Amino acid sequence: MRSRVRPLPFLLTACLVLVSAAAQARPMDDVRRPELIYGARFDDRGLTLRVRSNGCTRKDHFDLHVSPTRRETRVMAVRTKPDRCKALVRGGVDLTWTHSELRIARGSTVRIMNRYRAW
Repeated sequence: MRSRVRPLPFLLTACLVLVSAAAQARPMDDVRRPELIYGARFDDRGLTLRVRSNGCTRKDHFDLHVSPTRRETRVMAVRTKPDRCKALVRGGVDLTWTHSELRIARGSTVRIMNRYRAW
């Protein structure tokens, strides 16, 4: 007696696996949202942000939205490219943008609009 393979249960199982994998996407795949930062510093070198990294994060993975107001300049970092490396860098990495890259004068008051969490 020959057994027949039923395609429907196999396809349903495959779909379930794919949906489950998509629901468990790694946090580094979450791009185009304001980045959670672990630290920020604005000094003579420019703006330094400490961000999470899986080992390959670079500053060209971010768009910095700079919005000057009367009293201050607001800056928000948005990750545009995921870091798909496999090595979690404990404490994150520091990325620095110069005053000229940001078009912010030295001595300006800067407010970082991203959420902050201590590592």
